[in-house]
Amino acid sequence: MIPSDLDKSKQYSIVGSPKCGTSSLGEYMRRNGYDVVEEELNFMDKEYAEKLDRIPIIITRDPVERAWSDMSFFKRDTLEKACEWSRYDEGIKLYNNPIVFKLEELLKLKGFPHHNENITKTSLDMSTRKLIEMELSK
Repeated sequence: MIPSDLDKSKQYSIVGSPKCGTSSLGEYMRRNGYDVVEEELNFMDKEYAEKLDRIPIIITRDPVERAWSDMSFFKRDTLEKACEWSRYDEGIKLYNNPIVFKLEELLKLKGFPHHNENITKTSLDMSTRKLIEMELSK
């Protein structure tokens, strides 16, 4: 499924993690005639999920890459904090029938914007990748 498969007469709320493309998806969908808002800061909030009156769209990203981007962009002081939002399964379970998109697939769409790209982010080396993977497996 891609965004253009969705019903334009419905209202949507993007509730993915930070550094997953929520702003980019929001712009892409609004540009294509959808009623959509971004609510990434509420992704892991059970009360918000229960009160949501729009159709939830959750955007995910490779968890290791998301944590690394989070760590670099927000200058997180611990690996644990950087990985916190990469545990998508916990957030997804909070929503009734969410639509889930993967950022890696959305980036292939013609005209999909790329907001908040972290141009100062260094490449992810294998030792850091393994540390992030170990933290995410806890």
